[in-house]
Amino acid sequence: MKKYLVSLSALTLALGLSACGKTADEDPSFTENGHEENDMGVPADTDDEQKKDEGQSGEDKKSDPDVKLEVNQEAADKVKTVEGVEDASVMVAGDDAYVTVQLMEGTEEDTVFQSEIEDAAKSVIPEAKVHLSTDPETAEQVKGYSDRVGNNDDAVYDEFMEKAGDLFPGS
Repeated sequence: MKKYLVSLSALTLALGLSACGKTADEDPSFTENGHEENDMGVPADTDDEQKKDEGQSGEDKKSDPDVKLEVNQEAADKVKTVEGVEDASVMVAGDDAYVTVQLMEGTEEDTVFQSEIEDAAKSVIPEAKVHLSTDPETAEQVKGYSDRVGNNDDAVYDEFMEKAGDLFPGS
């Protein structure tokens, strides 16, 4: 009986795994270039560059001549008034405000603190979606970008928008 159960288990496992080895030649859901299609007939693993071109990514503002990258010192000054914030920078691109803060020593970061920072930025830029980072390295990088904005560096917008997703996760 035990031998029968072991054999049955091995057969079930072998049959179950054999379905995982399909190739583009055997499965009609694959396109000519080997990418699997989803139910909508669109390749399931469309790369980010194609998504940007089709306007499906959050980074579709890249190279938009109507959207400028600006330093908003008024919003940064307002964020600095939040208890526990030592320094702040605010970069604005369209409807997005990218806020970096350097915390005072011993400051605990929690959702209430983050909400206070967001409210301070929105009091100056009410229409903005606020992206916040308290990472010191991100703060330094954003300060570098803000210095370049003042120098009429045309490439700074594209570079910043390309890095924004890494610097501000969830943006």
